[in-house]
Amino acid sequence: GQTQWTISACLGDAKIDMCSVSDLAYIVPKLLEAREIYDGYNVKVSAEKISMEEVAETFADLFGKDCIYNPLTVEEMASMDIPGADAFGQMCQFLASPFSS
Repeated sequence: GQTQWTISACLGDAKIDMCSVSDLAYIVPKLLEAREIYDGYNVKVSAEKISMEEVAETFADLFGKDCIYNPLTVEEMASMDIPGADAFGQMCQFLASPFSS
């Protein structure tokens, strides 16, 4: 049978910025060619905004596994027994907010 994968994060139904390796393969050389313009700057790269449900669907399609998104609250994320869980919860909270756009 299929192995089920679970993506747990506190992003709710927010759509977050994503890009693929092929997107980066096109963009990064362009940035390096124009170092005089971009040197010292943080460049935000995004090909599309997608939800974690869509990420789970993409993983399922790519890897042939049953993959689901398990939305957590910030508190649930921060209380997980993994290193940096509280910081990860704060990061997810920021990414899900309008301030990250």
